[in-house]
Amino acid sequence: GIMVMEVFADGVQIPESPFRIVVGPRDCGEVGANRIPDINGECVCAPNTVEQKDSDDCVEPSQAAALALTVVGSCLGILVLVFLLVVIVRRVRAIRKLHRDHERKMLVTLDAAMRSTINLDYPLHLVAAKTFLKEGKLRRHELMRDEHKLFVLDTTNDVDAFINSGKLVVFFSHQWTAFDAPDHTGQQYQAMLKALKAIAIIKGYANLQDVWVWVDYSCIPQCNTSTQALAIRSLAPYASSACAFIVVAPTCHHKDLTSQCDIHTYQRRMWCRAEQVCYLMRNGPDNMFIGTGDDEKPFRRVDEAWFKEALLVFHGDLTCCRLQHKNMQSCDRQSIVVPILGLYGELYRATQDLLSRVQQRNDDDDDAEKAHHGLNDSVKMFMREIEANQEQIFPRMFEFI
Repeated sequence: GIMVMEVFADGVQIPESPFRIVVGPRDCGEVGANRIPDINGECVCAPNTVEQKDSDDCVEPSQAAALALTVVGSCLGILVLVFLLVVIVRRVRAIRKLHRDHERKMLVTLDAAMRSTINLDYPLHLVAAKTFLKEGKLRRHELMRDEHKLFVLDTTNDVDAFINSGKLVVFFSHQWTAFDAPDHTGQQYQAMLKALKAIAIIKGYANLQDVWVWVDYSCIPQCNTSTQALAIRSLAPYASSACAFIVVAPTCHHKDLTSQCDIHTYQRRMWCRAEQVCYLMRNGPDNMFIGTGDDEKPFRRVDEAWFKEALLVFHGDLTCCRLQHKNMQSCDRQSIVVPILGLYGELYRATQDLLSRVQQRNDDDDDAEKAHHGLNDSVKMFMREIEANQEQIFPRMFEFI
């Protein structure tokens, strides 16, 4: 309001007196929003408002709650973003580590694969043909070893020197006719004898002198799974060192199954396909035969359709899968990856080297022309089939039953 004030000094009114004084309310806007003066002139929050924390402003309760929620939500959002960022960073690092581990594992596998084509992880064991004929049946490796009826070659150099000295090595490939026995009827053994004698005559070894035999039951460990695995890793140099490869698959009954064993069931077996591929990729089909067991025609040559089916090694049947891998830590398919991959790598490298020489040859380069002809039809067929059906021939995964 308006007041009139008179001022006296020592009882005498000063000339300027009286004064006219206008008194107005205090402006609290500068102090904070929604503030008004009280009777004492202090700036307080207006009715129905509350003081905002960490601020001089006054807000309605609903606005305060909304602001609080906004602050809390922002904090939570930041925490979530930080958490997600940490998770993403860790995930990226884990994926990169997996990629590095995978690449490292692939390099180790490839190195082992290439070494498997030139090194023997387990020595090559052979049976003299005359001894093989006298045994009367297929005999277990350990028995033949203990009776000193096996000839041992420790390195691939030893194998090469052995072959170059004029020895004839015959590789017999067959399917087992029982879960615990390779040839319970003896029919396969008899077919082997007929084929062995016939091939020896064709190759000029009619007296069987310097003729040697490789057959899985006698030449690969059967009791110790560790040494057996080493021998399996050496399957590629075993098969590829042979001078002749004979498939033995006479028709006979399987001891533990209702089905019969014949040439068709043989070709469905993974191990049989693996042995064939190990021989074919290095030697081609010229000295590969199918033993029939007939007296008049003990064996016959294989055809191209046969090769194509043999290439699908990892799609073959296995006893371990039939038995659902009881008391087994792994599938036999895993043990054959290294030698088959090594053979493919060797075949691919040799093919590329030959093609490179052909591309660089001059018209009078006889060596390059010979190299070109060295890519025989079977090798070309292998490469075509592998490149066209790589996912089937080398599947990325398989079902472990």
